[in-house]
Amino acid sequence: MRVHFLNVGHGDCSIIEFDSKRIMMIDINNAESIEKKTYAEICEEAVFESAGYNIPLTNPLKYMEMNGIKKIFRFVVTHPHMDHISGISQIGGMCTNVWIYKNDFDEPEGLSGQAASDWKLYETWRDGGRRSSLDPTILSLPSGASDSYYQEDGISILSPTDELVEIAQRRNNRNIMSTVLLITYGKTKIVLAGDAENETWEYIMEKHANKIKDISVLKAAHHGRSSGYHQEAVKWMKPEYTVVSVGKKPEQDASNRYRNYSEHVLSTRWCGNMVFVCYKNGTVDLRKEYDR
Repeated sequence: MRVHFLNVGHGDCSIIEFDSKRIMMIDINNAESIEKKTYAEICEEAVFESAGYNIPLTNPLKYMEMNGIKKIFRFVVTHPHMDHISGISQIGGMCTNVWIYKNDFDEPEGLSGQAASDWKLYETWRDGGRRSSLDPTILSLPSGASDSYYQEDGISILSPTDELVEIAQRRNNRNIMSTVLLITYGKTKIVLAGDAENETWEYIMEKHANKIKDISVLKAAHHGRSSGYHQEAVKWMKPEYTVVSVGKKPEQDASNRYRNYSEHVLSTRWCGNMVFVCYKNGTVDLRKEYDR
């Protein structure tokens, strides 16, 4: 099994190639179309300039083409923030199934151009609409949902629930309703945490702690910010590798806190794209685009 974490700046995009040959993408952020401002902000940081920071951001469409990926069996939108759905309209025709959990969040303010088109498609799919018969099957899957395909690919849905969505909407915090996934491949375990925050982690620790003990790879919640860091959960998971998907280092960066429980804490802003080649005996081999 191969797990790709793409360097898409401030946003998320992960691709999993399962043994079944099915391809799964979790979130998308098309860096070429929306990340010029973020890249400029990165370069403003003197420490980055002095260190020669010049890693180009990745276009997920071009990355898939370079890796021979033509179809996505399942595309998962963890939650309705634009840095997780920018580019969705560009891959819509490639998807067989789309996971979008039902919610009532309104369109973010100030969207135009491609971003407005991406939100419109997200909203159409979320509300059960289809543009044509070629559109993917839309699934709204809660914590604990199971199906033969999910089981075959070792997928466990840890969140959300209707209750978490209600809390997210009441507090106007979309992160709380993040879809969080556990992928199990033999003895290898990977947790993909979206932008999960405290309420999400508390639910997961209460209901699914037995599943996430001692994991291999953690995609840090909320781009490695303190708001996504849950000390009890991270200590319990004790990930061998923690991946932080981010462009500019956030002011509330929690990387050093992750290092208390994780041997390797790596950021896409320094390593570029990362690919974990996973084996059933629990071994993972990391291939980094840049050796930093």
